[in-house]
Amino acid sequence: MSRTPARMACLVAVILGVASCSSPDRSPPRPAPPTATADPTASLANLPFSQFVDQAFLLIEARFPQSVTFHGLAERLGTRSDMLDDYSQAYRARTADLVRGIASRTGSYDRALLAQDEKITYDAWMNYLHGAEFGAFSDEPLAMALYLGEACTSLRLTLSVFHPFRTAEDVEDYLARLASVDAQLDQLLGILDLAVSEGGCPSRQVVIAPVSELVALRTPAIGSHIFYRTLTGNLHRVPSMTPASRREYLERARAIVVKEVIPAADRFCDRLIALSGSAPEWGWAGDDDYDHAVGRWLGLEFSSDEVHDMALAEADRRKAELLKAAETVSLSMAKGIDATLNEVVQQSTWFMGDKEIAGRYAELIDELRAATAGAFRRVPEDPVGVTVSNDIVTCYIASSIDGSRHAQLLSPYTGQVPGCLMRRLASHEVYPGHHLQRVVARDASLPLVRRIGRVLGFTEGWASYAERLAREAGVYREDPGGLLGELWAELELAVAAVVDTGIHGLGWSAARAAAYVVRTLEQSEEDAMGTVALLAATPGAAIPYFVGQMKFLELRSRAQTELGALFNLPEFHDVVLREGVIPLSTLEQVVDDYIARASADDPTTRSEP
Repeated sequence: MSRTPARMACLVAVILGVASCSSPDRSPPRPAPPTATADPTASLANLPFSQFVDQAFLLIEARFPQSVTFHGLAERLGTRSDMLDDYSQAYRARTADLVRGIASRTGSYDRALLAQDEKITYDAWMNYLHGAEFGAFSDEPLAMALYLGEACTSLRLTLSVFHPFRTAEDVEDYLARLASVDAQLDQLLGILDLAVSEGGCPSRQVVIAPVSELVALRTPAIGSHIFYRTLTGNLHRVPSMTPASRREYLERARAIVVKEVIPAADRFCDRLIALSGSAPEWGWAGDDDYDHAVGRWLGLEFSSDEVHDMALAEADRRKAELLKAAETVSLSMAKGIDATLNEVVQQSTWFMGDKEIAGRYAELIDELRAATAGAFRRVPEDPVGVTVSNDIVTCYIASSIDGSRHAQLLSPYTGQVPGCLMRRLASHEVYPGHHLQRVVARDASLPLVRRIGRVLGFTEGWASYAERLAREAGVYREDPGGLLGELWAELELAVAAVVDTGIHGLGWSAARAAAYVVRTLEQSEEDAMGTVALLAATPGAAIPYFVGQMKFLELRSRAQTELGALFNLPEFHDVVLREGVIPLSTLEQVVDDYIARASADDPTTRSEP
């Protein structure tokens, strides 16, 4: 725990990203764009609202081939998986125009006239469209530059995890994508350079963060290169793959990696390292946008000041809870929280090797599913695979819509994993966390934007709430080390929210942020600076986890208080999950409506006729 907290490390892959293009003419190959006079939104005219949203969602998602692969939409869209996302200025401008055109057509629908379920879809859809101001939708260089890490993570995962290998065509598509890596990385650099030329350089931590993300792309030993290893590890999945074809594919991949991918990754990282020397040291590069950007991720009005104050109070409460739990198991904290809990980790059972680690996670998934089943009306039986590998972070990958990929828990291979930390991770990622939430949304036959949309406050908020739910279900009764690890992670989460809002929203200095971490987590100054540097590199990343968790807890408490004996936990969870991925503000209204309906059904609240 003196190392960078695992949850905070995972956050890097959640929020960041960027775009650029020092060579805009080197875009990955694409079909010719429609003529300037063609209206790409014409097919959306006069559609019923739900149909309009699904088709408009697909129009936008089709602009991002890597997202199409991740969600398994290629067959539905009639496309191949042979392209990477295009970050060229011209392509992004056309995408931004498309989004604006769709937003304009959305204005023809009056929310007040829609059915109740359509109103929920409307809210989710508007939150999705508001993403046009940021990240991959944006045609503004600075907005793209702030998302550099996300773009790099998406590239790495697309070519190492998400790309399908079912046919020889899939292998050809993989090689075509591999040949486009250098163009995409150069595009990203170009956008970053453009942002800098316009006076909008992100902070030093944002600039330098992707360097560690791309270490696996710079490996000179071809047998160890992440993309070459991915191909060698998947060719056996292709039916009728002959030895000669295998050799040919591997030789082509070798040439692309050595001559194109590695040099491009080196150029990219060298440029970031050079730029970091002149970048602003701390903070959000655009203070006025921080609250707005984070509010979109939450689907909720966001105030740095309010969340900061809430996180400060919650951190104090969680620290007291952790100390009380330690006292209960007669664990002295005389050496400090961080040092003591590191000893707990070292003394726990460690699982060695990829097979043993994967086997333990599989056992924990079954255990958590059984232990928390009573909190839900239905617990899905969909299988979850466990993949332990190099070059990945711990995360959950949902099954694809086309069935080409099953749900997976990814875990990095570090040789050994402390058992006391595994139960919490499994509860966050699988049961009752991300996997359960995603499967419930899938089975509810919802519009796509509510099945696979991205409202981090909801998805990460639910998964963080699920950690608490697992603890309440008693999964740590025989695992005091795991209990302390879970309480420690909850404290880290609150502290991360304090530091995130402090640096990016309230202008905290590095010294002030580190002093708070030293005081609250009782880390060394060196470790505290590492924690602060990571949070400075990921503006807003910690907030959806913390605020989302607090919102789910708040809504449950509200329902319990107002319904009293009528409150039913499985019913409450059904209410908050069956509407899919929705903004937190919409979720609040859904719960309030549920409370009103449940109260009206209570015979003790009805007046006499």
